Amino acid sequence: MQCLKKIIDHKDDKTCFYHLFSWKRFSDDAKLIRHLTNMVVKMNQELYEKWIKLMRTNHMVWRKKVFR
Repeated sequence: MQCLKKIIDHKDDKTCFYHLFSWKRFSDDAKLIRHLTNMVVKMNQELYEKWIKLMRTNHMVWRKKVFR
């Protein structure tokens, strides 16, 4: 959760981002993104909007077309 907040706040961006994407329990990026998005939604609306913006600008996620 702390890692997620750092990503959203653009602190230590890369390290945290790639750490999240190395989680093995998710079979693909799309499942992971949906899971993380659900976590962010529970945190608060402002963070959620920042998260979506971050996801849309990330090449790896964009390629998966998780958000359209």
